[in-house]
Amino acid sequence: MKSFIIAILMVVLSNSLYSKSIEKTEPITYSKSGIEFIENKGQIVDARGKVNRDVLFLASAENGSVSIYKDKISFSFFKSDISSLENLDKTSPLEIYRLDMIFENSMSLAMASGEDEFPDYNNYYLPQCPNGITFVKKYSRVKLSNIYPNIDFVIYANSDGKVQYDFIVKKGGNPDNIRLKFAGALGNEITENGNLSVETPFGMLEQAKPVSYQISNNESETRDTIKSSFSMNSDKSISFSVAKYDLSKALIIDPPNRLWGTYFGGSSYDLSQSVVLDKTLNVYMAGSTFSNTNIATSGAHQQTSGSTTGYDVFITKFKPDGTREWSTFYGG
Repeated sequence: MKSFIIAILMVVLSNSLYSKSIEKTEPITYSKSGIEFIENKGQIVDARGKVNRDVLFLASAENGSVSIYKDKISFSFFKSDISSLENLDKTSPLEIYRLDMIFENSMSLAMASGEDEFPDYNNYYLPQCPNGITFVKKYSRVKLSNIYPNIDFVIYANSDGKVQYDFIVKKGGNPDNIRLKFAGALGNEITENGNLSVETPFGMLEQAKPVSYQISNNESETRDTIKSSFSMNSDKSISFSVAKYDLSKALIIDPPNRLWGTYFGGSSYDLSQSVVLDKTLNVYMAGSTFSNTNIATSGAHQQTSGSTTGYDVFITKFKPDGTREWSTFYGG
């Protein structure tokens, strides 16, 4: 069964991007084996082909990359034309967009380290290293220790294979010190629902409000939830407002990277070609389909395909929580 997944993602740090003309944008997807954060031993070059030692770790994905610096996380994403069935085999990117999440006023002595090392390694033989750079290690997580006083930043792949990050506020740390600024964004705001919305040339990005918690000192490691929210500063940088918590224990601030995701599709080939939101965050998706089943809902405008060739249009509405409200064939 060929189906597709529609996922409303937050990518504040990974800028998993969605376009204003979203039918021409593919979200970042990662391999089933997970994201590999590769240490930089001199194999990485900048746009001019010069060795770039400012990048500490680099993670690649099918349609983008994530670069980790001492004071920021940089994400480059490729926008490909998949607006029609004729373009399905075309893989050349039309546009590249970069968004930096900068740790404002961060510690210059912050240390980066890989965690959960993979058993294999990479060897590189490239123009900048013709003699080879070998035994390059790869990790599933990267920690920036003391990015702020007594605050660590950890970036990793979650169970969905998407980039996610945590701030770990250790004893003596102050979450008020955290300030995130987005270079390359056209603007950002905090929505009525408490989510963070970032406007980019590729469209709007939204991240769900943060989940903050502390681990109880018992064998079950119970999580004690601490109320928290995004906070907008006068310079448009983002901080976290955190309710009273136990200062003797670490506080984890964990902004989820996805609001919701769901599979949708029929028994044949389906292609999403347009996705838009209304003011109340309902999601409307339209596209083309060869499927005759699992598309239209009961009582819909057109419950069966009207095509004589098997190729038709569908329109679907999802509620803000991801529940499908209705779906219909349209056309003939």
